[in-house]
Amino acid sequence: MDDPATTATTARGKSQRKTTATTRTTGTGKDAKAREREAAKAQREQERQREKERKQRLKDEKAREKQLAADIAEVNKLKVTKKESTPEMMIDLASTFEGTSVGNQMTEFMKHLGVEQSFFASAIPNVVRWRRKVKATYNEALGYWEPCAPHIRDEDEHVLCLVPAQEFVDMVLAPGTPDTTLEQHIQTLKTTYPNRTPIYLIEGLTIWLRKNKTSRNRAYVAEVRRQYDKAAAASAAASSNPTTTTTTTTTRRTRKKQPANKPETTPPIDDDTIEDALLDLQVTHACLIHHTAAPADSAEWIKNFTEHISTVPYRRERMAANDSAFCMDVGQVKPGENRSDTFVKMLQEVNRITASMAYGIAERYPSVLDLVQGMRREGPGLLEDVKVCFPLPLLLRIAVWCMSLVAFWANVDMLTLRVVYQKSANKNGALTDSRIGPAASRRLYKVFMGMDPSSTDV
Repeated sequence: MDDPATTATTARGKSQRKTTATTRTTGTGKDAKAREREAAKAQREQERQREKERKQRLKDEKAREKQLAADIAEVNKLKVTKKESTPEMMIDLASTFEGTSVGNQMTEFMKHLGVEQSFFASAIPNVVRWRRKVKATYNEALGYWEPCAPHIRDEDEHVLCLVPAQEFVDMVLAPGTPDTTLEQHIQTLKTTYPNRTPIYLIEGLTIWLRKNKTSRNRAYVAEVRRQYDKAAAASAAASSNPTTTTTTTTTRRTRKKQPANKPETTPPIDDDTIEDALLDLQVTHACLIHHTAAPADSAEWIKNFTEHISTVPYRRERMAANDSAFCMDVGQVKPGENRSDTFVKMLQEVNRITASMAYGIAERYPSVLDLVQGMRREGPGLLEDVKVCFPLPLLLRIAVWCMSLVAFWANVDMLTLRVVYQKSANKNGALTDSRIGPAASRRLYKVFMGMDPSSTDV
């Protein structure tokens, strides 16, 4: 039989072990729940972080798209004006310009325009070439400009050469030496700058031609006087009258005391030779030629060419986008406010059809369909008796309408109002009963009813 004390001790030990196990189990459960809470919290934190990163990525992507759209809009701004496109240019002048009047003035011009200028060693004197700071390229497929990495590109379409008048004449009149002829000069220029259109800026040729003409006139006058003096001397020698001989000698002595017009030391040059050389440059070699009078004029025209060349790529893409056979720039064609106003402006595009004629036709035939149907019925003389008129302003139309109502109820003749409306004012402000006439009527008939696409009657 067990001892009660031992039994109690054993029971207490079991109870303590049970309590310890329960406590240990409870502590383990709390730790697990805490770990679960920590894991759930960490997971929620990770999800929030991922959501935050996702939103940030979306925000950054939208910002990039917005910036890209802004950049595309910026590079696609119309740069057909010189002020916007000229700062992109860089101009390179041959070292022969350095220290000259043209070079000094070009430096000042380029500073005002914001164009970078530099000098380079060139085998051909007085050459000007261009480069461009490129920030966008044209996407042919999408049809707009896209931003690109900034870089510098050579403008490989034009090259300019400044030639003084005397140097140009010397090259034209060179006696067949291969290195000095104009033909050799243009060939050297084309070889050095292939696939470029040469621009010859000839300085002082107009003045030189004028001086050359004066030189030819002086040579002609001197030759005529020489022949006259020779004939007079022969006549005096053949004469047997001493009085006549004395008089002729005295006259000749008096004439010798006067300053004689001697011909120029250099032989006069025919203008046709110079003109043929210029024509050969334009037709045979497809060169562009511009004449200047002085170094200041030459520097200004180099500046003008720089500004114009800066707009070339933008104008070309714009014209290609319009895809028209004529210029569709803003303001070229006047738009109409409504159908009738458009019809009137369309009639005014015909040669010698004035605004008053167009308004008179529109008053009789309000649309193109009515006009064409009338021409089919009546023929070329449909519009001969149509009176020209000007449109009444809106307030005047309302006044006429109100007066017509009053006249209707008061039984008053509205002939005066109709005459004022139908008559037009001439240049003196007086009213006139002028009509369109047969010539304009036939011209409009050919425009609307003609079937010949090559007709030039418009």
